[in-house]
Amino acid sequence: MQEHDLLKQNIEEVAKCDIGNSEIFAQIDKWENNAMVQIKAAAEQARCEVRRLVQEPVDRLSQITNDIRPKMQEEDYVEPDLEQWRNDIRTLQRKVSVMMKTIVVDTRDIDCTTLIKVKTASMTSKRDEEKNVALDFAKLSGPPTKAVKIGADDYLVGASGNHVLIWEKGIDFYLMSRISEDRIHIRWSTLERLRDVCWSVYLNRFIILGAKTLSTLDVETTTVNSIKQVSDKDVKEFWSCTCSGETLYVTKKESGSRIVEYNMSTWKMIKCWAPPLSCRQGEGIVRMRFNEDGSRVGVTLGVTDKYHSFELRDRSMTVLQLLRFPYSDSGYGLISFPSGQWLTIVLNSQQLHVIDNKGVIKRIIATKKVSGSALLSRRCIVLQTVDNDLCYYDL
Repeated sequence: MQEHDLLKQNIEEVAKCDIGNSEIFAQIDKWENNAMVQIKAAAEQARCEVRRLVQEPVDRLSQITNDIRPKMQEEDYVEPDLEQWRNDIRTLQRKVSVMMKTIVVDTRDIDCTTLIKVKTASMTSKRDEEKNVALDFAKLSGPPTKAVKIGADDYLVGASGNHVLIWEKGIDFYLMSRISEDRIHIRWSTLERLRDVCWSVYLNRFIILGAKTLSTLDVETTTVNSIKQVSDKDVKEFWSCTCSGETLYVTKKESGSRIVEYNMSTWKMIKCWAPPLSCRQGEGIVRMRFNEDGSRVGVTLGVTDKYHSFELRDRSMTVLQLLRFPYSDSGYGLISFPSGQWLTIVLNSQQLHVIDNKGVIKRIIATKKVSGSALLSRRCIVLQTVDNDLCYYDL
């Protein structure tokens, strides 16, 4: 209710905007004034053109007079000269007599409604603008914008545009918005081990991956649906998932992890990649994440006691970039940013790595050890610390 009331208040404030003080109305007033100035300037230019046309016969008459007068005074002319002067004057008289009928003012009807439009800016253009604004990852080394304490056995597992999803005591789930710290409990419990969570814009739901099952969570109704077509009957368990549009990728918990592609409109399996395309034999995929437009996939993977690595791939699983990291028992988390950058998190440590689109790595030391992470919005990341603080960072 608090979130609803706040939204209602914001809408009412916009609806009651003061015309005299509104920046939007000021823009319209400025356009109106500029348009009037341009119209008046065009009208004055037309008047000048009329004056020029009317002045032409006057100037011609002056020219004829200047030609005749000295010759008349000196009587230096012959009959053909007189006839020429008479013809010039008659021609000039005819032009003057019809002049005001031959001058035409050519105006064009203007549909003024097409000259100015009011509309809401598209989200796409807004996002394009945001892409050009650099994210300040250095803030991750400082105090968070906001911090919220959660339970000792609660785990941050995912985020949508408005809510973070918490796995409570390894059994239940609850949602929590950034605006309000009220918890929305999900009436669904599972004893199955949770593997991964991702947010689907296409479904407008969370996708919850268990060891053997896949379910969707509707944030609006808080209902959970099991997707039986994807529930794994294989011996090997699920491990990680990521989605873009109608496409869902799921990986297997095994040495030489397989990657399975599903279409979420039908939940049919489309393709399965096995080693060496999915990864090298002996490697295990830790996390997969699509980039914003779905053209690239970021993958963290590794070999026990040897190394971890980050790979940037296209959708055919061709490796475009490969970066090696020291091995970590806790593994590496992964976040994809709309800016084209990636963030790897060495879980249960303070080590973060920002990877730009050229493969350049920047190491960041968090203020506390991080046990979980999620991207709440395009510029807000949430980190869970080992002492159970949810730390919000506006980058």
